Amino acid sequence: MPYEESKMTSHLKPFALSACVLAAALTGACATNRPSASPSNMAAAASQYEDIYLVRPASDPRNVVARATREFEAMGFQVHVVEQDRFLGKSEGTGFLVSSDGLLLTAAHVLEGQRSATVWLDGARYEADLVDSDAQADLAMLRLRSNAPLAIAPLALSSASPRLGSDVYAVDHASGTQGARLDKGLVSALTHVDGSATHLQVSMNRAGSGGAPLLLADGTVAGMVQKPTDGGVSRQNLALRGEQLATYLRTASGSRAGTETGRAESMEQAARAVAKVQGGIAPAGFQDKPRLVATVDYDSRFDKQHRFGDFTVALADLDSNRVLLTAGEGRHNLADSEETVIRRTFNEVRTTLGKTTQ
Repeated sequence: MPYEESKMTSHLKPFALSACVLAAALTGACATNRPSASPSNMAAAASQYEDIYLVRPASDPRNVVARATREFEAMGFQVHVVEQDRFLGKSEGTGFLVSSDGLLLTAAHVLEGQRSATVWLDGARYEADLVDSDAQADLAMLRLRSNAPLAIAPLALSSASPRLGSDVYAVDHASGTQGARLDKGLVSALTHVDGSATHLQVSMNRAGSGGAPLLLADGTVAGMVQKPTDGGVSRQNLALRGEQLATYLRTASGSRAGTETGRAESMEQAARAVAKVQGGIAPAGFQDKPRLVATVDYDSRFDKQHRFGDFTVALADLDSNRVLLTAGEGRHNLADSEETVIRRTFNEVRTTLGKTTQ
C-alpha cells in the first residue's frame, strides 16, 4: 500500500539560508520573523552564540568581508567565512543504510574529500570510515565504527525502474538530528538533460539534500538525490537511478549491501534507515551549539571617492533561520564615506547585541 505522506512530520530546520532569511537580510522582508525583544533581551539572547558564519557576497569589490570579519572578531565571535553556494561551515548531507552490518550509501560530494564521517542514525551518533568513493558517479560508501548489531532494517533497492509520472518520496536529513523530512513529487523525465539514462528528473518543491534516497510508494529505493553543479547546469532535482546504485554496491562494497529484499512497513520505519552525514569527525554535542549566520549586502558607488549606495548587515540563527537583527543604511547614501557607514552600522550591531570591543 502507498505510504501516507501525512504520517511524516518535519523536525528539521533547513541548513542553508532560506529565501525568506536572505530577503530579510537584503530588503527587510519577512518582518514577522523578527523579534520584538528590547535591546536588553536581544543582548541576553546573543550571549549564547560563539560562532558566526559570514556568507561571502557574490561581489565584494570593496573587500567588506575582511572588515566585517575584524568587526565580529572584535566582539568576541569566532568567524567562519563561507561561500553562498556551499553548506554553511561544514560538509553535510544525507545517507542511508544499505546493509544490516553498518554500510551506508551517500553522495561523494557530501564528504568533500574527507575519509571519515560523523553519522546520526535513528537518534544515535556514530563515527564512520570511507570504504569506497566514485567521484565521477558522485557515490561513496561508509561503514559505521560499531560492533553492536543495528536494530534498523536497511533500505532495499527497487527491482523495477520507475515510470514517467510515478510518485516518489525524498527522505533526508538536511539539518539537525531530530528526525527526517519527507517531500513528495513525481518522476518528470526518465533521462538527464544530456540524454543520458543514468539519472531521473524529479519534480518536487525540494528534492532533499545530496545523498537522500528517492523512494517509491512501496518503500524501495528508486534512486539517490545528487546536488552538485556540473558544467554550470544545476542538478538539484536529479537523482541517480537505482540501477546505477545497484551496480556500485556490487562492485564497491564486496558485501551483500543492496541485496536485501525486505521492505519497510511504514514511512516512519523507512526513515529510521536514513541518516544525517557530515564529512569528518564532529565532536559530540557539536550539533547542539547555537550559531549565527551573517550576510553583508552593499552597492558601491564612485564620485570623487568610493561611497556606498546602500549598506546592510543581517544576523540570523543558523538552525532556525530566524532573523535576529538588520542594521545599516537601507537607502542610497552618497553623503557619508565608506568608513563612516561601516563604523555606524557595526556600532548599531554592537549596541543591539550588547557587545563591547575586545
